[in-house]
Amino acid sequence: METNFAKKYWPLASITLEIDDLVLNEINDSNMAELTQLSLNGIVNLDENENVFMPAEFFLKHTDETDVHLVYNHIRWTLAARSKFSPEHPEFIFCVNKKTDAGLVPMGVQALHPPSDFLTVRGYNSGSWLGKDFQGQGVGKKMRMAVLHFGFEYMDCNFITSGYHEDNAASKQISRTMGYVENGYEYTGTMKTKERARFARCILERDVWQESVIGKRAKEEVQVNGWDDLDAWFDVLTPKN
Repeated sequence: METNFAKKYWPLASITLEIDDLVLNEINDSNMAELTQLSLNGIVNLDENENVFMPAEFFLKHTDETDVHLVYNHIRWTLAARSKFSPEHPEFIFCVNKKTDAGLVPMGVQALHPPSDFLTVRGYNSGSWLGKDFQGQGVGKKMRMAVLHFGFEYMDCNFITSGYHEDNAASKQISRTMGYVENGYEYTGTMKTKERARFARCILERDVWQESVIGKRAKEEVQVNGWDDLDAWFDVLTPKN
C-alpha cells in the first residue's frame, strides 16, 4: 500500500511498536504468508485467548490435508479481522518481527481483541503465539510489554485480560510477570488432547500497570510510531453524539 495513501486512509498500516530488537506491525499480505509458513513448523501458545486464531491443526501432526486447512483458515481469519477494524472495534493483530541486517523476520503474533462495547468499557483481551524456534529468548515478555503499553497509554484502556491453561507454564509466567491477577476459572477442552482442563482467567488494570516496575520500564523502552495519523483517523470516523 502506497505510503501517503496508507497514512491518510489506512493508518493502521503505518503503526509499529518497537522494543529492543522487536518490531510489531500490522499483518499484511507479505508477512501473512511468512507467518502461515512459520505456523506450519509449530507454535507455542504464550497468551491464551479463545478469540485468537488457534486452529486445532496447529497442534496436530502435520499432513498435506491439515496444512491445507491451516493455511486456508489462517488467511481467511486474518483478512476478516482486518476488514472489521474500526474506531468502535479497534482490533490489533500485530506480526512480531525480529530486526536483522537482512530485514524483519516474522516470529509470531500478538493481538489485542476488543469487546463489542469497546468505546464504553475501554478494555482488551490479549492473545499471542510464537514460533517454536523463538521460544526461550525473552521474546514473549517483550512483545507483551509492547502491547500492554500501547493498550493502556495510547488506547486509553481501563483493563486488559488474558488467560492460560494451568499446564501452560510459559503463558502463566509471562502473565504473572506483567502483573495480571487471576480472577476466576473455568474448565475447557484442550485443543491438543480434547481433555478437560482448568483455564485461569486473568486481569491487569491500568493503575496497577502504570505503577509497576515493568509498566514504567515499558514507558521508557517501547516506541510507538504512526500514532498521530491513526488518532486523527479515529477522530474522523468515530460516531459523534
